Amino acid sequence: MWIVWIIIVMVLIFAAFKALKTHFVCTKCGKNFKIGIMKYIFTIHILGKRLVKCPECGHIELLLPEWDKEQ
Repeated sequence: MWIVWIIIVMVLIFAAFKALKTHFVCTKCGKNFKIGIMKYIFTIHILGKRLVKCPECGHIELLLPEWDKEQ
């Protein structure tokens, strides 16, 4: 049973890492934006895309997360 908990924790850590290191680009207004870790984990996602709402224009769409550029 403990192996299940280890797997769950590892999946949550990976999701948190990906949420912190990726962003989305609105197809309507072009704004780059991030979403919080909890929203990233629990939002609807299909084939790698996540259902997100642009904070600038309010457009809702399934978008692929894009990796942040290293500085």
